[in-house]
Amino acid sequence: MSVWGTPVVSGGGGVTILSGTGTPAAAQGKNGQICLRYDDALPSGITGLEYIQSVSGRYIDTGYIPKENSQFVLEADISSTNPEWSTPFGVQRGGVWTGYFITVKYNGNPILGYGWNTGVTSVGNMSAFYGKRVELTLSSSLAGIRDEEGNTVSAAVSQAWGTLNSPIFLFVMSQDGSVGANTNWCSMKLYRFTILEDGVVVRRFVPVLDQNDTPCLYETVTGAYFHNQGTGDFTAGPSLEERPVTAAYVKKSGVWRPLVGTSIGDIDLGT
Repeated sequence: MSVWGTPVVSGGGGVTILSGTGTPAAAQGKNGQICLRYDDALPSGITGLEYIQSVSGRYIDTGYIPKENSQFVLEADISSTNPEWSTPFGVQRGGVWTGYFITVKYNGNPILGYGWNTGVTSVGNMSAFYGKRVELTLSSSLAGIRDEEGNTVSAAVSQAWGTLNSPIFLFVMSQDGSVGANTNWCSMKLYRFTILEDGVVVRRFVPVLDQNDTPCLYETVTGAYFHNQGTGDFTAGPSLEERPVTAAYVKKSGVWRPLVGTSIGDIDLGT
């Protein structure tokens, strides 16, 4: 179970999966083994990607305005070369730091920080979390980061969002619906971005190639595509269909076991 308190189930080999609707798909765990994972079904003709990668000038407007009960979970691989105030996701209103965001460089140091109406608060040193797949989360109760080995830097939060009138951006911070003046682009691989309200998934963005083979995000709840709103294009990661499956694992009596020799009645993909 995720330390963030979201409906996340740990799969074989350290893979984390969001429970809910979807179809079983292969996923690679931290030790290289393959397990089964719930993945929301994609439209016909759409290729699922492991990630999309962005550099300066590329971003996504999610169209979602944070609420008091919102929680955001980002699965990403963040570059250590990002500049000061690099923002994987965030939104501001008007003046400096009136809003909600995560930054991965703070006062020239590799610090994970979050912002509210009260300014910027440091969560802790994140130098050990660059260049690997991590999960970042921010809500009205928790801010933090975790890697696939379970290493965690987090802090309790007790703040209010304040009144926001523009949506969250990915790869940079939104300020009144435009790219924020008090932010920098965040170079990273984005594997998944999930928005919850009171623990219920209301938006889930997954990387895909659209009908024109353009790398973008597909939102599985509303069925909408979200393309780059900046310059250039995202870089597409490997397609999920290209990932070799050499073994499969299922949960049997609370223990992850090889699929071979396991009856259908023993399979438990988590709820």
